[in-house]
Amino acid sequence: LSPVCLGSLRRAASINAEYMGIRSHPWTPLKVAGAAGAVGLGALVAVGLMQPANYVPSSARAQIRAYSGPEFASMVRNRMVKTYGYVSAGLGITALSAVTLFSRGYAAQLAMYPIAGALGCMALTIGCMIAVQVIPQENVVPKHLAWGGFNCAMGFTLCPMVALGGVVLQQAAVVTGVIVGSLSAVAAVAPDGQFLSWGPYLGCGLGVMVAASIGSMFFPGSAMLHNVVLYGGLGLFGMYTCYDTQKMLYHAELDSDYDPINRGLGLYMDTINIFIRVAQIIAMGGNRRK
Repeated sequence: LSPVCLGSLRRAASINAEYMGIRSHPWTPLKVAGAAGAVGLGALVAVGLMQPANYVPSSARAQIRAYSGPEFASMVRNRMVKTYGYVSAGLGITALSAVTLFSRGYAAQLAMYPIAGALGCMALTIGCMIAVQVIPQENVVPKHLAWGGFNCAMGFTLCPMVALGGVVLQQAAVVTGVIVGSLSAVAAVAPDGQFLSWGPYLGCGLGVMVAASIGSMFFPGSAMLHNVVLYGGLGLFGMYTCYDTQKMLYHAELDSDYDPINRGLGLYMDTINIFIRVAQIIAMGGNRRK
């Protein structure tokens, strides 16, 4: 055989061996967490696609604040409080539903059909999110039902992570709260537009993250993809926290009909994605010590 043919045979054998390794690789809780991360990324992409790309200049917003008086500041503060309240309540519903569904065996059912389950969860989550976005806030009951369904769908996606253990998840929740809280506070008091200009660059980074996250589902043995998804994603969503906080503040100042549920979805998804990665890092650290 010619050298070209031999090289082709070797590549084919290598691809076949890698494919067999992927099929035989067990779906551990960490790997399922990676699949959940892919679902979270897809949902965050859906949020981004629904947001406008143009912003009023910071100088114009400064003039609005200067001439609007204390009533305007009180209105903005109340809107932000409501938004943070919905984000916190949504995270609580997600955690409660994840624990409940795990205790009833749904995590095992997802593990039996991992790829189909991940794709199905992504479709369910994005569908519920679109429903939340399109229902006007004047329809109070349908709006809140769709919002609750979205949070429960995310809890269903994350329920396999309960297998990591209560200690790991509690530590991850505390660390995530510190990260998101501190970054959001910094963004809230930062100069106007300081982080809003990051949008195009974060979109490029999110595209890379989506590709790496989906690739890690099919190539679980790739250390490079794993590091990109885990550590790169942690940094990316930390920056997204700053960006989405300033975007919330922007709309709280300028929207005539402000919807706190819709405006909080971005920060909610940032928190979920950071929590997933922090939990994976803590679990990996515990396995190394053992």
